[in-house]
Amino acid sequence: MAEDHPQHELAIRVGSLHKSYRLGDRRVDALNGMDLEITEPGFYAVMGASGSGKSTLLHLLAGLDQADQGTLEVLGTRIDQLPEHELTRYRRHTVGVMFQRFNLLPTLTAYENVVLPGVLDKRPPAELRERGMGLLEEMGLADRGRHRPDALSGGEQQRVAIARALFFAPQILFADEPTGNLDTHSSERLWSTMEDLADQRNMIVLMVTHEAEAASRCRKVFLVKDGCGAGVIDAEDLEPSELAARATAITRST
Repeated sequence: MAEDHPQHELAIRVGSLHKSYRLGDRRVDALNGMDLEITEPGFYAVMGASGSGKSTLLHLLAGLDQADQGTLEVLGTRIDQLPEHELTRYRRHTVGVMFQRFNLLPTLTAYENVVLPGVLDKRPPAELRERGMGLLEEMGLADRGRHRPDALSGGEQQRVAIARALFFAPQILFADEPTGNLDTHSSERLWSTMEDLADQRNMIVLMVTHEAEAASRCRKVFLVKDGCGAGVIDAEDLEPSELAARATAITRST
């Protein structure tokens, strides 16, 4: 059974976000006043070069890290102000996260990986089975539930990771370079899946990527450079080459 959520405005708002890290004696400024706003469901991308701060932004939005300064509002809640126990609930129930390396547990079957969030939340076995099997079928993996990750292709593993991220029917799905380890065919299928999720489930899907081929599938692309927002591109109907050219021109001018 899908998780019931309170009714909030479906929105993400980031204001003047700063985040730095220590690497030995050196301070690395990952974000330097990042701003971003999404107020409608859809498939969106954050695009930038390696080290631009895009993955740091996603980790902060997903509640996996804490900002040094600035505001993080998701679904009407300032997640930067949540105490740890509420942040844990936010990570588990409100948003879903997909990673480039899938993060599946190798000793569990595909089905067991999908239902793991419900197991940790102490959901009853009947609910686990109904939800887990339903998600595997939705991802085209109904016949792969008993297989462990090493018996699945990269594309199948990523679809298992999506199913796991959707266990509690989140209103927002974050994806960090989700096709970085996939071949072209699997990447195309995954982008189509994320488009369908945004459309059919009326949710926000926000993907971090450095690939114009991936970003061109999105409604809007938020460009990041040196930890700051560099511009926004309306990407609908743009070919990857045209999107790449526009992104390059914008980031060079900032």
